[in-house]
Amino acid sequence: MHSYGGKIYADVNNIGFARKAAETGVDGLALICSGAGGHTGELSPFAFIDEVRSFFNGDIILSGAVGSGRAIKAAEVLGADYVYMGTRFIATDECLAADGYKEMVVEASGVDIVTSDSVTGVKANWLRKSLTQAGYDLNNMPAAGEINFLEAAGDSKRWRDIWAAGQAVATVTQRDSIADVVAQLEAEYNAIRI
Repeated sequence: MHSYGGKIYADVNNIGFARKAAETGVDGLALICSGAGGHTGELSPFAFIDEVRSFFNGDIILSGAVGSGRAIKAAEVLGADYVYMGTRFIATDECLAADGYKEMVVEASGVDIVTSDSVTGVKANWLRKSLTQAGYDLNNMPAAGEINFLEAAGDSKRWRDIWAAGQAVATVTQRDSIADVVAQLEAEYNAIRI
């Protein structure tokens, strides 16, 4: 990939994975921190970035609960070069997510995010309502699911109605176009004076 100018980035959710990826010569690390939608990490971005910067000089992408221009600025101040934002764009007009998913994201707040390894075997953040609608008892979640992504990828029913979102879900208050979301993020970012 480097031969034609491409860059290699690795998603990592703990220091051990970050060190292993750095040793392979990746150009950047995407730090999946606590609060990230879908498969998540358990580390605070404050601690994660500082420790990774002690041994890695490449690009750092910060992920986890980034949903506003203020959060983008904070990630930059912490030492991130970029951010991953997923949840903020689920309810956009251009997103191919189901309408029910988009509506659930707009209606949700931080208390509506449930972290569980029951679905995939890996800790992930899910929308509470989608779990209950799929038949999960939130007070009695099953043991960690078996980690078998190939099998799960072929099981469309398993993934069709259980929806992920990050802790920044409350930043999504209406359906918008991507252009409108980006304009809002830019305005929020530019309003911060450091």
